[in-house]
Amino acid sequence: MEMENDIEVCRREPSSGADKAGGGLEFKVRYNPSWQQQIIIVSQMGTGYVVVGGGCFGLSTALYLLEANKKVAIVRPTSISHTAHNDTSRLYRIQQSNKAAFWKTAAARSIASMKHRGVELVECGYVGIANGSSSWSRAQDGGIQGGIPAEYCVRAEGSGEWQYFPQKENAGYFNVIKWREEMEGKFKSLGGVVIDGSVDEVRVVEDGVEVEVEGGAVVKGEKVVVAAGAYVNTIPIHLAGGEGDIWGGVEGVSLKTQYTLSVWVSEKDVDKLPRCTMVYGGPTKGSAGEEPMDSFYYVPPVVEEGEGGRRSWRAKMGHGKWFEEIVDGRNKGAIDKWYREGGEKKAAAEIGMLELWRKFFPEVEPVKVEIVCNGITTDTTTGEPFMEVLGGGKVGLLGGCNGYGAKAGDEVGRLMAEKIML
Repeated sequence: MEMENDIEVCRREPSSGADKAGGGLEFKVRYNPSWQQQIIIVSQMGTGYVVVGGGCFGLSTALYLLEANKKVAIVRPTSISHTAHNDTSRLYRIQQSNKAAFWKTAAARSIASMKHRGVELVECGYVGIANGSSSWSRAQDGGIQGGIPAEYCVRAEGSGEWQYFPQKENAGYFNVIKWREEMEGKFKSLGGVVIDGSVDEVRVVEDGVEVEVEGGAVVKGEKVVVAAGAYVNTIPIHLAGGEGDIWGGVEGVSLKTQYTLSVWVSEKDVDKLPRCTMVYGGPTKGSAGEEPMDSFYYVPPVVEEGEGGRRSWRAKMGHGKWFEEIVDGRNKGAIDKWYREGGEKKAAAEIGMLELWRKFFPEVEPVKVEIVCNGITTDTTTGEPFMEVLGGGKVGLLGGCNGYGAKAGDEVGRLMAEKIML
C-alpha cells in the first residue's frame, strides 16, 4: 500500500497467468474530504469494464469479457433473492417453434457452453402438449415417450386437434443458484471482482464511466454494461456529448410476473410423478377464475438437504399468462414490493395451481406447498433481447429475457460482450 498525491492505492496480487499478463487488477480508493465519497477505479492499461447486475445475463457478459483478457468488476445488489434466477430447478430446453428462432439458437449454444463449462444439467427430457394439428392420441404417445405416464396424459382435458413436442436431448432442468455460484467462482478465480451494492446511477464522463453505488461509492471504468434484469429501467444513465440522459432506456420492455408453486412430496410418491419436464398448453377451468388457464409447466422433484441431513423432495409448477401481472418497470419500489409480497393475483395463483396439481396428479397429495414470487420477466415488443451500445461506445444496455434468460443467458452474454468490445 502506498500514497500517491493523497490517493491511497491498493494493488491485489494477480491470481492467474492471464491476470499476471495484464498486470493485475488495480483499485484506487480515493476519499474526497468534502463529499466523503469512495471511488473505486477498475483499470488495465486504460481499459476496464463494469457490469451492473449479477444474474444470468450480467454474469455471463462479465465472464466473457474476462475471458477476452479484459479487467472486469460486477456490481450487484446485496440481496440476490430479487431475481428470477434464484431457483434450484429451472427448466431448460431448445425451443421448437420458428417464432422463437433467436431463442432456439441461443438456447442451443448456451446449453452446449454450459456443458463445456461443466455445469450440472439434469437431462431428463421434455414434452410439450398444446393445441395444434395432431391428434390427442398422438399427443398421448408423445407424452409417454417423454416419460409421462399414460394416465397423466389422459387427464389432460381438451378437444379438437393437438400437437406434441417431445424432446429427449438438451432438455431438462438445472440448479440456477448453483450455476451462478460456480460461474461467480470461476469469474473470481480469473481475476474478476464482485462489488455488492445497489446502483443509483450511471454517468458517462470524459475518461470513461462512473457507476454510483448506494451509500456513496463510485466505481469507475472505461465502459459499462447495464444488465440489471427487472431493474434495468430504474437506473438513470447520464450521457455526455449532447446525447442527453436516459431513464428507462431499454425500449419496448414490459415487466410481467410469474408465480411458481413449490410442492413438497413424500419419498414414497416420487415415482408416481412424471420424470421429465413438461409444458401443458390446454384449457382447463378452475375455481380461481372464470377464464381457462392457458398453460402450466412442471419440473420433477429435486432432492433438498435440510437440517440434520433430512431430505425432502420438491417439485415445481408454474403458470402461463393466466396469473400474469404487469409491474411498472421504472418504479423500483413497486418491483421490490412484488418480490416481497406478490400482487393481487397471488392468492388466486396458489389456489389455481394447486387445483391443477390435484387434477393431473391426484395420487400425490402434497406434504407442503408454497407460492413463490421469484419470477419477473422483461418482455420486449420484438420478442428478442434489447442490446444497444450508447454514450460513444461506453454504455451497453441489455434487457429483455422474454422468459428465456436462464436457458439462453450464456449466449446472450457472449453477444453483449462482443458488442461492447467493438
